[in-house]
Amino acid sequence: MCPDLCNELRTQYKRVYKLFNPGLNSKSASADDFVISIATDGTYSIKIHGKTWLNNAPTFFNANNVTYSAANKTLNLTQASASSGTDKLGPYQTTSFAYRLMDAKMTRITAVIKTYPALPIVIFQQVIDVTCV
Repeated sequence: MCPDLCNELRTQYKRVYKLFNPGLNSKSASADDFVISIATDGTYSIKIHGKTWLNNAPTFFNANNVTYSAANKTLNLTQASASSGTDKLGPYQTTSFAYRLMDAKMTRITAVIKTYPALPIVIFQQVIDVTCV
């Protein structure tokens, strides 16, 4: 774990928190004010200080100049899973969503949401299974 980086992230969070909540003392900021809700169907939301900051949108991927989406049934969610671990920022949790494109190669794409319970951080990733491409 990298204590200097974690301390810097906490300091930056307090600064941003104070910008969004100017009437409050920055010492009142906590990771509890940064709440991420994730469901196994791929939906999620992020709330900052009890206010919705980001909601998911309909899931889609663009590949080979074609848009694949759950809405038109060209994108299928095949699995949702969770895991946890530790990296330089500290303990984290991931929720992964495995999708299959309904293309000639049946391409697989995994969308990952990585959160750090002790830090106000969320990382969104997309991983393409290159063995299918």
